[in-house]
Amino acid sequence: MVYEVITDNGITSLEQYLTYVARVVPQFFPLTLFAIWTAITLTTHFTTKRLSGRSNFSSSFVVGGFVTTIVAALLSTIPGVINLATMVTCVALFMIGLIWLFLTNER
Repeated sequence: MVYEVITDNGITSLEQYLTYVARVVPQFFPLTLFAIWTAITLTTHFTTKRLSGRSNFSSSFVVGGFVTTIVAALLSTIPGVINLATMVTCVALFMIGLIWLFLTNER
């Protein structure tokens, strides 16, 4: 079995490289987006808790979902990098977070 390597494609731009990565490892960008969401969500949660003494996880969830949706939207401008299911999942997580935030807001 012959594996596809980067030197076989004549890649000359970042767009071609990102498309190559998405084609060879289809789980790479969804897992990267999940890592971005996790990092942003946990960072904002624990930073808010450290600075103010209390935290609202639903607001951190929304911030992480918003940042992930923006990153996914930027990556979706390159054909073949982000598929529709991944983009819909990012937007759905953001919307679920917004609904959760509005339903549990204590103010």
